[in-house]
Amino acid sequence: MRKRAEVCSCRTCFQGGHEFIYRYFLLQSLKEININDKSVEIPSFGIGVVSEELNDGKIINIREDSIEHVSTYREKVLNLIEFIKANEVSPIHLIYIAGEYVDEWVNDYDEQAKLILNSPVCS
Repeated sequence: MRKRAEVCSCRTCFQGGHEFIYRYFLLQSLKEININDKSVEIPSFGIGVVSEELNDGKIINIREDSIEHVSTYREKVLNLIEFIKANEVSPIHLIYIAGEYVDEWVNDYDEQAKLILNSPVCS
């Protein structure tokens, strides 16, 4: 299961009819985590960025990149998407800007897995 929903977009114009449209997506999927020989699937949120390069209104190039698993917390990822939109981050630069947050939030997955595995339903 992977869902993709466009959250926001921005347009950058240059001289001579050259412009870029950046589209930012919230990705939703499941991530399997193994803790103490037990496996659990956790909802995961990521970011997708698509850039459309236009010249005189015609698309001449499309680039895309994504980070599938950023956090288990939707709001964190939505806030990060707003940040990268405000800074007009392209697919090329996504990992450089968002990578620091991904590294910081990696523990979200372990925390969620432990909560699920320690819940009365899983015991």
